[in-house]
Amino acid sequence: MLFLSTHPDSFIKEMRLAAIKWFEIGQISQAKAAELADVNRQQFINALSRFQVSPILGVLLFAKKNGKIKQIKPLLIQLQNVGLRINTKLIDEALKLAEEKGTSKFADIA
Repeated sequence: MLFLSTHPDSFIKEMRLAAIKWFEIGQISQAKAAELADVNRQQFINALSRFQVSPILGVLLFAKKNGKIKQIKPLLIQLQNVGLRINTKLIDEALKLAEEKGTSKFADIA
C-alpha cells in the first residue's frame, strides 16, 4: 500500500487535509472531520479558515446529503441577505456539489 511507505508526519498531514476536503464537499460532519484530523472542533474550524473553506457550506452540503434540507440555495440567499459574505467561487462550487442550478449571482435562482 502506498501510505505505508509514506513518512508518518506526511501521512498525518494528508489525513488532516483529506478531512477538510471531505467536510468541504459534505461527505462527513464537522465533528467527524475534526476527529479524523485529530483536533478539537474549534481547532478544525480555525484550520478551515486557513484553507479558505467555509464551515457553513460544508454544513449545508452535509445536511442536504443526509436529507435534512432539500436545497441549499434558499439558505445561501438568506445568509447573504443578512450580510454574510461567502466567496462566490465557493458558492458556485457548493451549488455544483449540491447538484442545484444557479450561480453565486443568485439572479437566476431566486
